[in-house]
Amino acid sequence: MLPSEPVTIVLSQMGWVRSAKGHDIDAQG
Repeated sequence: MLPSEPVTIVLSQMGWVRSAKGHDIDAQG
C-alpha cells in the first residue's frame, strides 16, 4: 500500500471523522 494512494487518504479521513463523531456522542452521554 502506498501512502500517497487516494483510497488510503479517504479511508483515513473517514475513520477520523467516525472516531470524532463517536467521541462527541459518547461525551454527550
